Amino acid sequence: MITPLTPPSPVPGIFRITTDTPERQGALFVRGALVEGLVMEDLGGGRVLIRIGNHPLTAQTDLSLGAGDKLLLRVTETGAQTVLQVVRDAYPEAATASRHLLLHRMAPQALRDLFALLPQALTAEEATAWPPEVADLAGRARDLLNSLVLSPQGPDAGSLVEDFARHLGLLLERGLFLALENQKDLRNLKRYEGLKGMIARLERALGDSAARGAEGAAEGKGTADLLGILNSSLSAIETQQVINVLAREGGSPYLLFLPAAFPGGVRLQELYVEGEGGNREGETDGSYRFVLFLDMDNLGEIMAEVTMRGDSLSCRLTCGDEEAGAFIAPFLTELRGGLEAAGLEAREVQLAVDTRLGQRRREYAEGHVINRGPAMSLYA
Repeated sequence: MITPLTPPSPVPGIFRITTDTPERQGALFVRGALVEGLVMEDLGGGRVLIRIGNHPLTAQTDLSLGAGDKLLLRVTETGAQTVLQVVRDAYPEAATASRHLLLHRMAPQALRDLFALLPQALTAEEATAWPPEVADLAGRARDLLNSLVLSPQGPDAGSLVEDFARHLGLLLERGLFLALENQKDLRNLKRYEGLKGMIARLERALGDSAARGAEGAAEGKGTADLLGILNSSLSAIETQQVINVLAREGGSPYLLFLPAAFPGGVRLQELYVEGEGGNREGETDGSYRFVLFLDMDNLGEIMAEVTMRGDSLSCRLTCGDEEAGAFIAPFLTELRGGLEAAGLEAREVQLAVDTRLGQRRREYAEGHVINRGPAMSLYA
């Protein structure tokens, strides 16, 4: 069962950075990020010299601190003034968030390996010798994994995205909110295992089978390798959960890495989801924006931008070269017709060519909160 990660809870004690320009502070801090601080000197009058990363900064604080004190801080405000708030030093979610952020940056293709390597491992020759309960669970896990990969033989993209998000445990809060909104008895909510729960059960069953050493038990190097892949798969799913919690807290879009099957193997496609568009005063207009970056075999990179409000939407496709654009152009009328047949008002459906699309994709990723600011080991 997936347990949603909750953000670290602040405790009394804030720091207001009083040195450096707002522009420089903006380059150092990202709202929602966790940073480590080391008090270098108590300057008196509620002022301290604190080092964050390699940057010594003067800050105003209500805490009584001395040189050498170490603190875990959350960035709560940026802009004209940077405000940092103390987080409980031993808060386990803070360590979890930082660990998975590091894993995401160090091994960004871990989720691809989950969908590319695990189904192969579950169809290995020695799988035929597994006990029936292990073989049955492995078969169901393999079928679920294959159903979540975008392919010509699979489900349509719309249902796949929802299934993918649900099985990775990214819709648990949504289900809870809908239950509360409809005044349902929470005791009657269906327990949903998801992909992570299924893989965890398979890991336990396979490990128990090998430990018992019974006839037909899973054993040998192949089983040890599979247990390692299962463990890495669980970590990859948890990382997707964590980076989306951080995205929500940091004001960045939700981010889904969707697996798609190609002749050369599985490749991840990036989907950014921004909800409840609004202005700086916090007034929302109920709009949603979806940005999908595709990495295709023959058409190269494609960017699809959709802005939706109610049943009305606008769609803009951008190709990386003229040849791809010429191939896609004749299908725009069909795309508009399909949207209208689904009961949607297509305000506009456009096609553009941008030879800098690869760079735009990198810039979009670099601007996301999970790729900005320092990633650190809190308890190294």
